[in-house]
Amino acid sequence: MATSLADVASVFSVFLFHPPAGLLLQFSLAWLVSAGSHMHSSAALLQSYDSLYHDGVRAYFKKDWEKVVTLLEWALQTQDDVSQARLGCHSGCRLDEIARDAEPLVSDLNFFQAVLRRGECLSFCERSRLEPAARAPVSEDVQSDFNKRVPYNFLQVAYYKLKKFDKAVSAAHTFFVSNPNHIEMKMNIRSYRKIKGLSEEAFVDREAQGHWLAYDSAILCEEKNDFVGAMQHWEKCVNESLAALNQCRATCEGPYQYGEDEDYLNDLRDLYQKTAAHFLQVLSCRQGCALQVATKPGRLSAYEDFLPSLFRRLYYSAQAAGLLNQAVQAAKTLQLFYPDDKEINESLQQYLQSEGKDDERTVIAREDVQAFVQQSLEEKRLLFFGVENLGFPSFKDPDPWTPESVVPESLREAWRADQAPYGNESEGHTKEEESVFIEGGSIPLQGVVVAQSSEYLNGSNRVVLDGLLNNEECRTLLQLANIAAAAGDGYRGRRSPHTPHENFQGLTLLRAARLSLDGAINQSDIQLYLNATDRVRRLLQSYFNSPTPLYFSFSHLVCRTAITGQQEGRIDLSHPVHADNCLLDAESQECWKEPPAYIHRDLSAILYLNNDFEGGNLIFTARDGKTVTAEVSPHCGRLVAFTSGSQNPHGVRAVTSGQRCAVALWFTLDESRSDEERKEAEQLINELPEEEDSNEKQVPEPPQALGRTVRGRSETKGTRDEL
Repeated sequence: MATSLADVASVFSVFLFHPPAGLLLQFSLAWLVSAGSHMHSSAALLQSYDSLYHDGVRAYFKKDWEKVVTLLEWALQTQDDVSQARLGCHSGCRLDEIARDAEPLVSDLNFFQAVLRRGECLSFCERSRLEPAARAPVSEDVQSDFNKRVPYNFLQVAYYKLKKFDKAVSAAHTFFVSNPNHIEMKMNIRSYRKIKGLSEEAFVDREAQGHWLAYDSAILCEEKNDFVGAMQHWEKCVNESLAALNQCRATCEGPYQYGEDEDYLNDLRDLYQKTAAHFLQVLSCRQGCALQVATKPGRLSAYEDFLPSLFRRLYYSAQAAGLLNQAVQAAKTLQLFYPDDKEINESLQQYLQSEGKDDERTVIAREDVQAFVQQSLEEKRLLFFGVENLGFPSFKDPDPWTPESVVPESLREAWRADQAPYGNESEGHTKEEESVFIEGGSIPLQGVVVAQSSEYLNGSNRVVLDGLLNNEECRTLLQLANIAAAAGDGYRGRRSPHTPHENFQGLTLLRAARLSLDGAINQSDIQLYLNATDRVRRLLQSYFNSPTPLYFSFSHLVCRTAITGQQEGRIDLSHPVHADNCLLDAESQECWKEPPAYIHRDLSAILYLNNDFEGGNLIFTARDGKTVTAEVSPHCGRLVAFTSGSQNPHGVRAVTSGQRCAVALWFTLDESRSDEERKEAEQLINELPEEEDSNEKQVPEPPQALGRTVRGRSETKGTRDEL
């Protein structure tokens, strides 16, 4: 006889609140496991998807394409099954239900009885569905790969090799949706579209999320003035968004995550302190789900005020469609977030009066949203309590609709500062940052002239200066780059960090100093490299009227070389449009000043060494990353400089022939963030013995290993940006 989910739930609840003993316990457990097995396609426990993924990647590098497909598809399905199993366990073991049904006890035992029973419930549920390895958290690297849809990148190659082009296309498209700036995949998608017999339906996103499908459909209906259809899709978007929020929140109850400054080996917190810290971490994760659900695949940032905005769009669509009750319900639901919204309140009164319905209780706000708002506000109160009294790390409220009364008085100033960007919703982007620099100062170097000012360059705090180097100095630095620069970006060994159509070479000042110490390059060349960068610093400090001294953040001699035979039909840039101290989101036209951006950078500069190449012009754009506002062509001794933030998004046009070389520099006003490598390089240069007459000494051949380290010492930590 088939076993229903209701039967399992009934027996499971009996077991949970009235635990059987002895043989009866064994029978109950066996029955539940057996019943659970009948509800799934296979009686086998779910295994760990990270081991399947690792095996699939190994098969990829062995070019065993059939095995790649089998293992990676299995890994993707298992990852989804494991997630659904955990979600089911958390949904079926709700703490409030357990606490409500628990028998009355004294003191704090009520709480701990509910906690213990939920722990028992979750353990039993997971043991009945997941292998031991699958119950353990996967590594951060594997989780990151799945979040970024990396398995689909491997899959599209394997399917292509097996000539299963329809599946290759869907895998490629699935990866590309979440990684729209991936240059190689962009080229692959372009090639797939040329394959005969492949229809547009093949380009399907296998990871498509329901609320974003509904969102796009609603926008399309609005563009067609189909407001009834738009309203229906907005309602679906709301329902799918709430479901996604609940699913995200259910996954927050994982193991405690120790911060970088926490020593888990010497954690002396007692039961209540540690429980409180873990609970606050769970609450913070739950609050973060609002941003996770509001971040569309491929975007850097979340849609601002996402859930309330859906009800605003729903209200306008219902209003345009003439559907009064739906419009009123959307308006009243929006009032849960913004009770003092003047426009909505006035419109609501007008509609009610026009219909002769003075009693506002005829239509009420959505009860599920009301419950969500109340729970979210309670979570915020607890989090702010933890910040104020328990030393919990600062909580950044993700919602602009939080009333000030929820925030303790001592935290309100910091909270208001965090909420400040939300005040510009109508502008569609963050406010322009106020610059501390004032351009137009004196030029302390003889022979240097302003070639193009900010006015000419259609922006602010931009300048092009000519005459910083003469031809002989440019030739010397070019020769230095070609002799000593390391292939690739010099940090992670990426030969083509920005485009597959160009090779990249880089030489830091520290690397040059070490090679000079080894006798691999002339001391006079490294001295010129050092002096040229210092000229730039002195010049910009004066021209931009810097309020404090400028400190080097980083400097790098870089060359980009077009790869012969790979230039036809190029549509990419040599370096994609970006900003230097914030994360540029071209779709929302916002620039987020947060890691991994180099937020301490204040001024950027490029000192060009040559112009005997094709392409390679520097472009400034609007925040959309597409509208070119100015263009600068390189030549020897030309310096272009600009503030590093959102005012100056920039990129480099494709180098289609020859080699483009320049010295890229960044400066900071924060002395604590000054470049320690430069200080080490200067010390090494000062310690160099006097160089022999260049006519008597031949430049030795570079050593065979010009890799990422010299004398066993790493050159740098982390990655660097280039211009």
